[in-house]
Amino acid sequence: MIGPRLKSPPRRSPRPTGAFILAATGLLDGPRATTHWLAAPELSRRYPAIDVDPDVPYIDNGNLLTSAGAVAGIDLCLHMIRRDFGAAVALNAVGMAHWRCLQGPC
Repeated sequence: MIGPRLKSPPRRSPRPTGAFILAATGLLDGPRATTHWLAAPELSRRYPAIDVDPDVPYIDNGNLLTSAGAVAGIDLCLHMIRRDFGAAVALNAVGMAHWRCLQGPC
């Protein structure tokens, strides 16, 4: 199950203001992207070719994914797990993370 995923094209998914790094490379020109709402106006100003959407937690453009903040980055990671391995595995990951937080500092 994991083997085929290791052979797929690499994904780029910076969190959250890492969208500026992808923007500087030109990879975000054209597709929708998001970043933290405080940084979204600056991303739009610096890179007008990007369709910046500050009102969503994350955007999945295939192998190019962006998220809007720290918690949205966790949601994005769970989305990628669900996409790769299914909802049951993603729900298990949520349960493991929640259990860890109940045991002590997260």
